[in-house]
Amino acid sequence: MKSCFTMLCWLLMFGSGSLSGFIPRIQAQTSKDLPILASPASSSKSSSKSSSKLDSLKALVQDYASANAPDSTRVLALIDLARELWATAPKEARTYAFEALGIAERADFKRGIANALNTIGVAYFYQGWYDIALEYYQKSLALRREIQDTRGVGSSLNNIGLIYSTQKKYDDALKYLHQALSVYQRIPAKSSMAAAYNNIGIVYRNQKRYDSAQAMHQAALRLLEGSNNTNGFALTYTSLGTLLQETGDHEGALNLQKQAIALYSTNNNHKGLVDAHFGAAKALVALKRNEEALRSLDAAMVLAQSLNARKELRDCYELLAQIEERIGNFSGAYYNIRRYEALKDSLFSEEADTKSAQFNAKYDAELRGKEIALLTAEKQRQSLLRNSLMATVALSLLGVLLLYNRFRLKQRSEAALQEANGELSMKNALIEQLLQNVLPAPIARRMQAGEQRIAERFSEVTVLFADIVGFTSLASQISPEELVTLLDAVFSDFDALAERNGLEKIKTIGDAYLAVAGAPVPCSDHAERVARFALDIQRIVGNYSVDAPSGEILPIHLRIGIHTGAVVAGVIGKKKFSFDLWGETVNIASRLQSHAKAGEIQCSEASYEILHKKCIFEERGELHLKGNLRTRAYLLKEILHAPEERTNS
Repeated sequence: MKSCFTMLCWLLMFGSGSLSGFIPRIQAQTSKDLPILASPASSSKSSSKSSSKLDSLKALVQDYASANAPDSTRVLALIDLARELWATAPKEARTYAFEALGIAERADFKRGIANALNTIGVAYFYQGWYDIALEYYQKSLALRREIQDTRGVGSSLNNIGLIYSTQKKYDDALKYLHQALSVYQRIPAKSSMAAAYNNIGIVYRNQKRYDSAQAMHQAALRLLEGSNNTNGFALTYTSLGTLLQETGDHEGALNLQKQAIALYSTNNNHKGLVDAHFGAAKALVALKRNEEALRSLDAAMVLAQSLNARKELRDCYELLAQIEERIGNFSGAYYNIRRYEALKDSLFSEEADTKSAQFNAKYDAELRGKEIALLTAEKQRQSLLRNSLMATVALSLLGVLLLYNRFRLKQRSEAALQEANGELSMKNALIEQLLQNVLPAPIARRMQAGEQRIAERFSEVTVLFADIVGFTSLASQISPEELVTLLDAVFSDFDALAERNGLEKIKTIGDAYLAVAGAPVPCSDHAERVARFALDIQRIVGNYSVDAPSGEILPIHLRIGIHTGAVVAGVIGKKKFSFDLWGETVNIASRLQSHAKAGEIQCSEASYEILHKKCIFEERGELHLKGNLRTRAYLLKEILHAPEERTNS
């Protein structure tokens, strides 16, 4: 095996400096000679070993908690457990890491705080929460520099570089990755140096600097030679495979991705498996081996869903749509491109999702802490009862006294359990209240009744998109506090008007507001409700303005788009619930809004046909919308007869 690695490294080290000389050597190796480092049997054995290690770590954490072990010992055990989970169950990893962070902060254990912050960041990174991960990495870096943890500083610098690389901020990525490499070279730390070289190579590849990328991956392989660093080899194979894919050697790329899959399988690295299966699927598509591509892509999607890795899942949907179109399954292609667009749109709500994710992670840690307290109390109660019974048998003369003591101890244990249960009940009540706040009332009731998947098609609803005109310019002229206060006031008024007119608010995206009538509760007058709401918010927004630094008072104007049609609505998420809409109706409403002028309410022909006898319109003419869509547009001016106010029932 070692000789095979040596051969591969030698060829990469001494091959032609140009990419054209580099590719045939890799292709020759990947077709026959690349070392097969994992087989189904070894993978299964490794998975069993990993599971055994995980069980041991969980038992150790439990024992330390029960025995009131030193805080530093508990923190390190919790971080080891979190690291074992971050590539397979990142949400669970965060729970343990947050628990470690809390203990370390109370004990002022700075190294533990820094390691917990970094571990939380890695768990968020594996799920694609890059902004949150970056925040935790930066906090960890500052603390590691303070306590002069050299290796830790290198790790934080490398992780920050990875974030910037993923965000396509390549200059920043290279700055941090080269700093990390410099730190690792001073230690020295070969495996860490290899990771830094490989990550730098990935950035160069993304910049189309293929010769530089080749040199970095060669350096990584030289450092890995002779080691048993399966993750390091797998990452390098995945990176080289992507390099070959981009330069046209699809067969070589496929063989390298297969090697990466075998290596990642030996240690259950789900994130690595997602990337390698996706890379293999792309190579198979290029080779027109569509059935194999579908199988590889399916494996990537299953793992991405288990990790809740939304960006990777989005890319899988896009590639799946391309494959379905190629094999003639146009309905499947349309369905998957809709899934791709829906997930892509949902990623624009990153800021709101970020806050929700942080809350959930902290709640998970608190809940686990409470569960441990309950288990500990129960264990103590059972131990005390058992000791009391044994003493009663052995010392019959003291039976009455021991029974009395047992009764008192039982009372105290049960009181402790009742108190803990009471706190859990309060927490569950809070969650129930939050559920009512984030979901429509009918949907919240259905979920509380036990429904697991809620998704429905509504044949006719009316959707409204509204946004603030020139919001970026307005935002630049006031402080962040004033900006948030303004948006909160405006959208609070919108919420009140939506409730009064019988609309369901779906979400806000920055300065945009999305609402619907006719879902989740169908109604016959959905278009009228939306028309009244649109006129109401145009009127109410006139009450707001911004005081510019120049002394000028800047008014606020809305752009509104309205369309009537069919949608699919449902709840997504397992811990972070969100009720959302999908379909062409939502897209058309959004595009009508973006084509409207300040102060206009622009309706589609479908909405106009329902409302033209009840409202006054001005014809706008035919519009060409994004996506090669055409519609006649009308500007809503007023309602002829104001009907009685209605609310959803």
